[in-house]
Amino acid sequence: MALARVWATQLESGEVSSVKELARQNGLCHNYTARLLPLAYLAPDLTEAVLQGAQPRSVSLAGLTAQPLPWDWSEQRRRFAAIG
Repeated sequence: MALARVWATQLESGEVSSVKELARQNGLCHNYTARLLPLAYLAPDLTEAVLQGAQPRSVSLAGLTAQPLPWDWSEQRRRFAAIG
């Protein structure tokens, strides 16, 4: 999530112009980068739970990114609960 926030800042500031450029600069696959980037916009309470290791054990990176992450925080919480 920390890396996703750095990437989001780089995109928002214009330091990089696209997700493809971001992936190329980091030596990563474009699809992987695009899949992780939405974690920068995870609801603050969910971010805090993950950073503190307080999320349900079944919540994983693969589970959170298996489908596009909703922008709406309420929907994110529902997804989090469904995974957990």
